[in-house]
Amino acid sequence: MRRVNFFYGANGAGKSTVSKIIASPADYPACEVVADATSALEVRRYSAEFVRKNIEASPELPGVFTMGEDKIGTQQELTRLQGEGEKARVEAEDLAEKRAQVVEKQTKLQRLFELACWNRKPARHTQIGGLLSGVHGSKGKYVAELLSPAAEEEGDAEVATRGVLEEQLKRLADDRVGPRPIAAAIDGSALSSVEADELFGTVVARSDAQPLGLLLEQLGHQGWVRDGLSHLAHSPGTCPLCQQPVSEQLEAALRGLFNATYEAAEKQANTLKAAYGKAVDIVVIEVAEVTRMGLAGRAQRLEELGQNLLLVLRENLRQLGVKCGDLSRRVELAPSTEPLAAFNLELALANSDSEEHNRLIADRGAARERLKVEVWRTLRAELGAASELYRSQWKELEDEASATTASAKTLKSRRTELAAEIGDLQGRLTSTVATLNSINSYLDSFGFTGFRLSAVDGGAVYRIERDGGEAAHDSLSEGEKTLVAFLYFVAQLEGGTSKKHLATDLAVVFDDPVSSLDAESLFLVGRIVRRLANQVRKGEGRVKQLFVFTHNLRFHREATYRVSGQAKVAYYVVRKRSGVSEVERTGHKNPIRSDYDELWREIRKEQGDPVTVRNCMRRALETYFTLIGDKALGDVVDEQHFDPADREVFHSLVNWMHAGSHASLFVVQAPVTQQQIDRYRLVFSRLFEMADQGGHYRMMMEGGAVDG
Repeated sequence: MRRVNFFYGANGAGKSTVSKIIASPADYPACEVVADATSALEVRRYSAEFVRKNIEASPELPGVFTMGEDKIGTQQELTRLQGEGEKARVEAEDLAEKRAQVVEKQTKLQRLFELACWNRKPARHTQIGGLLSGVHGSKGKYVAELLSPAAEEEGDAEVATRGVLEEQLKRLADDRVGPRPIAAAIDGSALSSVEADELFGTVVARSDAQPLGLLLEQLGHQGWVRDGLSHLAHSPGTCPLCQQPVSEQLEAALRGLFNATYEAAEKQANTLKAAYGKAVDIVVIEVAEVTRMGLAGRAQRLEELGQNLLLVLRENLRQLGVKCGDLSRRVELAPSTEPLAAFNLELALANSDSEEHNRLIADRGAARERLKVEVWRTLRAELGAASELYRSQWKELEDEASATTASAKTLKSRRTELAAEIGDLQGRLTSTVATLNSINSYLDSFGFTGFRLSAVDGGAVYRIERDGGEAAHDSLSEGEKTLVAFLYFVAQLEGGTSKKHLATDLAVVFDDPVSSLDAESLFLVGRIVRRLANQVRKGEGRVKQLFVFTHNLRFHREATYRVSGQAKVAYYVVRKRSGVSEVERTGHKNPIRSDYDELWREIRKEQGDPVTVRNCMRRALETYFTLIGDKALGDVVDEQHFDPADREVFHSLVNWMHAGSHASLFVVQAPVTQQQIDRYRLVFSRLFEMADQGGHYRMMMEGGAVDG
């Protein structure tokens, strides 16, 4: 709403209801009136109800106090304080505007942040989205949860990804999913003890005391000879390899090459090989068992690591066979500790996953609640720097709003002090005389001489009296009662029924103030409302905001005449559609165009109808110079001292206009050419220029409106 607000609507459109809501919102709990927090305006409403309460119900009116003309020093101080009060009011409006701008920035910041968060929100049909019940239909609730105090207490704990959370929630949602097995780690101590034995890196030699031993050493066939001796016992006297005769001496010499030490080493090597093979068999079984479990998420990796471990073990078994076949050879066993440790580590991770899975499904309800907390942590973590930036910018705006509020509070306190000081000074200067004289002056100026107001009881109340002092209350017509009530209402705006009310700022509502008034009274009321509207627009006087409701086009035209100001004046149209009242704001342009504007609209047409143009020119001149200027057209020409030639041209124009307006439609005339119309348009414009009214002519020809 602006300072000055005009509402036009037909009878029954709902104007009175809207005016009642503005004047007394407490009576309409379903409606809300948002007032400027910096101003405490007392609302005064003029309506038919005011007439009934003040004129029809009682023959006496409370006296209205206004300031007198004495005590110049006090008056000057009062003027100074009122100026300071007005300055404080303007500052309060500026603070209110600043506060509104901060609120607008906060609203925009919140809307953009909500939209960014909303676009990243998990879909309702996903596992995570299904856990976020209650926030899918509200950006505000969703963002409020993201910014909840819990977000600042979560610390730096690891945050799960959406994928992990989706998988966990999926398991919870499927009642068929059971617990997962836990696999024991593989013990590799039996393997490592064999792999660490020094025998495999030691050369175990036969006895070389005989020349035959030197020969075997050079040939490098010690293991082959040892194998041959084991077969010689089954073919005495004959070599089992070449089938040649073997003498007892040769056999004895060969057997003498391998002493007790060699045989002990041989026995140890075979024992280690057997132990290692048994340990490998156990590992193979355990790896196969783990692989068979198919531990979700890690089965493939465990299988790969198990195969790597078995490859190492198989190679070690081969090397053990080589050593046992020839103790004189050195072999190197690869340590199984590293691949076994890798396998066991992956197995431990798989067991951890299984334990978490088992905990989840052991108590699904509690698990879902825990996961819900984790889901919000994940969603907050995804915002990252955006959330911090939003919090920072919001705090800056909050600080600015707090500073503005504090300034407004201080200013409000100062305005209260000023109001008290002003009220005190006004109490020294108030009287009823000026108000009484003002009301009677209005009545006299419009011919209401049969009655007037007089002060009784020391000026405490007014009474309507005839010339002889007889009370006139019961003999007033409806129109007279309405006019007196209106003037009394206006007097209350300029003064007050008690001295303490004089310092109170007002918001005024006029609800069809011209009901049952005659034309002259309507004109008077329209001029008074217009004067008040211009005072409000300029910030003068006690009335700080004005609302005018009417269905009367003439009153609307009179009250809005030249009341302009895009930032301070607004126009509205009230309509009722399907039983529902609607208020349409038409901006700062008056939606009710006057007949005078329509006349000029026709005159502006380049190819206008001759009869229509004549009639419109005549009515425009009569309206402007006769009704508004209170002059006859001839007087206008004479007063401006037109020379004889111009005067004749003007009279020709008048005759032409009247011919187009008053002549019979059946009179035979020569057709009017466009050239004649253009010539009289020129004379029409010169008339305004010669009357020093060229500005008005140019404004209207450019499409301006006198409504402002």
